[in-house]
Amino acid sequence: MYVCWRYSLRTESRGLAAGLRLFGLGTGLAWVFWFAYLLKALFASTWAMPALPLLMNLHGLLRAAAILVPTLFTLRHALADTATAWRLWPLWRDLVQAVPYVVLSRPRAGRVLELLWPPVPRNMLVYRKVIETRDAILILGEYVAPGVPELARGHVAGSRIPERWHTAAALACVLKEARRAKLAGLPGRPAQAPALELPAVMQISEEGGGLRDEARFLVDVARAYASPETSAFAPATGTA
Repeated sequence: MYVCWRYSLRTESRGLAAGLRLFGLGTGLAWVFWFAYLLKALFASTWAMPALPLLMNLHGLLRAAAILVPTLFTLRHALADTATAWRLWPLWRDLVQAVPYVVLSRPRAGRVLELLWPPVPRNMLVYRKVIETRDAILILGEYVAPGVPELARGHVAGSRIPERWHTAAALACVLKEARRAKLAGLPGRPAQAPALELPAVMQISEEGGGLRDEARFLVDVARAYASPETSAFAPATGTA
């Protein structure tokens, strides 16, 4: 029981920690069960006998839960990844159409097929989508015309988009214009291009930080990318 508790404090997996603690608790109940029988054998003590069947039932229940809980955590993680990949897919599709060479594996034909039969191991699906989307954003940064990021921020500030999504919406506006320029065959500016200011969450991820935080931010970008406010952005005329 002590070993289970000690190792549950060392692991970073919440599911494994919960499983170890339940297993340890079940082991503790089994110890109480056999200790009561030892007292009966040595001292003819029977006061604990009526509770022993309940102890063994709880022991079995906790052992079963110790196996089930990590499985439920894994299932929850898989469902969350599937939902993230589903929401990222429209943004990812549009960006990789403009820069298809960032895709590491040949994609499936359609969002549903991509999720049911992913071209990569399922536990790597969100990771690959985030990496490929970020690579596409960096490349499309070469096609951002001067002044467009400032116009995008002004457009978003004057829209009905909630303030907490302003950064994501401004990036979505810039990406739409950069994609149009790339697909129109306009030349990029790899040397003298204005730096595309990536949000801090994406800069941290480039240094090996939180993939989950970056995925959540890109989901916000994908939501803004499909919104009418972003579609109304027209930097060529300087209007919003």
